[in-house]
Amino acid sequence: LADRDRFSYEALKGEDRLRVPMIRRGTKWEETDWTTAFEFTVAGLKKVLAAHGPESLGALAAPISTLEEFYLLQKLVRALGSGNVDHRLRQMDFSDDAVAPLFPSLGRPIAELESLDGALLIGANPRKDQPLINLRLRKSALKGARVFAINPVDYDFSYKLAGKVIAGPAHMVRALAGVARALSALKKAEWPAAFAKHFRDVKPGVSEQAMAEALLKSTRASVLLGSFALSHPQAAALRALAQYVADLCGAKLGQLPDANGAGAWLAGCVPHRAAAGKTATAGRTARDMLHAPRKSYLLLGLEPELDCLDGAAAAAAMRAAEFVVMLTTFKPSPYRTRAVEYADVWLPLAPFTETDGTFVNAEGRRQEFVTAVSPLAEARPGWKILRMLGQHLGLSGFEQAGVDDVRREMNLPDTTPAASSFPYTVTGAEQTMLAAGQLMRLAEVPIYAADPIVRRAPALQKTVDNPPPAARMNAAQADKLGLVPGDNVQLVTPQGVVSLGLVVDARVPDGCVLAPAGYPETVMLGAHGPVTVRAAS
Repeated sequence: LADRDRFSYEALKGEDRLRVPMIRRGTKWEETDWTTAFEFTVAGLKKVLAAHGPESLGALAAPISTLEEFYLLQKLVRALGSGNVDHRLRQMDFSDDAVAPLFPSLGRPIAELESLDGALLIGANPRKDQPLINLRLRKSALKGARVFAINPVDYDFSYKLAGKVIAGPAHMVRALAGVARALSALKKAEWPAAFAKHFRDVKPGVSEQAMAEALLKSTRASVLLGSFALSHPQAAALRALAQYVADLCGAKLGQLPDANGAGAWLAGCVPHRAAAGKTATAGRTARDMLHAPRKSYLLLGLEPELDCLDGAAAAAAMRAAEFVVMLTTFKPSPYRTRAVEYADVWLPLAPFTETDGTFVNAEGRRQEFVTAVSPLAEARPGWKILRMLGQHLGLSGFEQAGVDDVRREMNLPDTTPAASSFPYTVTGAEQTMLAAGQLMRLAEVPIYAADPIVRRAPALQKTVDNPPPAARMNAAQADKLGLVPGDNVQLVTPQGVVSLGLVVDARVPDGCVLAPAGYPETVMLGAHGPVTVRAAS
């Protein structure tokens, strides 16, 4: 069991748990009962829908939600006539949604990861993002597997890498294209037309050539796209190239989704598909819902500014909305978010320990669990809140008596599908251009800033894995800018200006500055993108 999962329970007995429903009247928040809260919520939603139509409603869900909560959220939104529902809060590129598999799969059973003889990790830090996956990979490495990485930061692995390329986001794509190009030559395979168009001048370097040769010799290998790859501005290009690499060397392509991301896809909590991959009226992605703000939002288990990669856009979208409903385990703190100002309703959401539910792991295995302790005070499981909200809105199909009824209604197939498969089509390969003097900001989310629960677990917040947010760059980059460790620097993006202390960090490549997301101090920087760094006046 990872420390993250062992100690996160501490947050669930904290003083900032939301114990009763609360509604905002003017600038004043008041406690109320569930009946009043539902009536207030329904009146607010109906007013916005009547004035602006169903397209004005957007719903966002935290990836730590249960399968049943994801399902009823998307069902509720679609019953109201909107397709705007998504859980991919830290994704920037959605251009290959139409060809994506049923859910982001590991491509093989988890147990097989400890008997690989080769692996290529792309934008992945499994030691911190998926600790139990990393344990399996470590076992393979200790048995002699050759593990390679193409990463934006020189992460500290618990096993020795056979080779690595550490580069900024744009160069990560070109490095992977280099591996693909080398494999194409070794196999005398056709170079896909889409790749020729976007990567015509890519030539494999020494590291990329070595990766290709080693992977080709492997008999059981995996190509794994990690958390940074999935949030990459050119994620679709990485997926297409990774698929080509996996196909040429006989490896399995896998993705490492956040928390219950696989369950969210299966439940239909994506804007282009209903449950089990069925056809649905297309809606807006999470990113679109923030950059083209909706008039009302239904939020399941998230703090928008901290849980969305582009916290600045999330904050602006919430402030611009006419009505915001939050199903939340914690009373939003003004020190963390501005929800005290923009939300209209807080409905106390029971965490995973206080509800029956289902999580789906990366191999597609459903893992059902039951309530460990009774819900605190007036908190209620998310599936019950959504069911009751559907009933109060006068919608049919919200009569479920228990989670078993929800599971039967979903009627999901036995989820052990074939490995993910993406076509060799590159639709998101445009590079972010940097102006003179600009760096690329890497918006990595540290392990203990990843969700509302771990952010409130005292023991986790005291660890070395949760240092104060800082601007991190290598020594040469800092010297080039005339900066020294400990300087107070300003990071300037189109979204805003943030002041942070400078930390010299040899893990960060040239041309980049690592400034974490998930912290109130860095919300206004937005997502990965161009940033100017200068000494604070």
